[in-house]
Amino acid sequence: MDKREKVILILKKNGLESYIPLFEKNNLMDKKLLSKMTERQFERIGIDNIGDRKRLVQIFKSKGCLIAVLVFVAVLVAALLILHFTGYLGPFLGVLKWIGMIFLAVFVICLLSAFGIF
Repeated sequence: MDKREKVILILKKNGLESYIPLFEKNNLMDKKLLSKMTERQFERIGIDNIGDRKRLVQIFKSKGCLIAVLVFVAVLVAALLILHFTGYLGPFLGVLKWIGMIFLAVFVICLLSAFGIF
């Protein structure tokens, strides 16, 4: 399935197939490009319905930040397990506290981003 077919499938799945010609006319047949679109940009290309614009932003919103957090958690858990089973966890507890705080900050930023606040 190519980029164009994926976008068409997503639009049909969400009951927005009437916008397919508009997306094709504006060469918006790429999910990566659509993930960067704002409500204002959707309005500029001719999507007048505010509810549809909000839905489109949510549908195509990039999930990259949340994936990065999940990868970070997986690496952190793996490191903790290795340190625990090799007996080296004790000396690293201070460092792990700072890593945990950094993780929490990144996680909060990602959540705010996912809800369109940040």
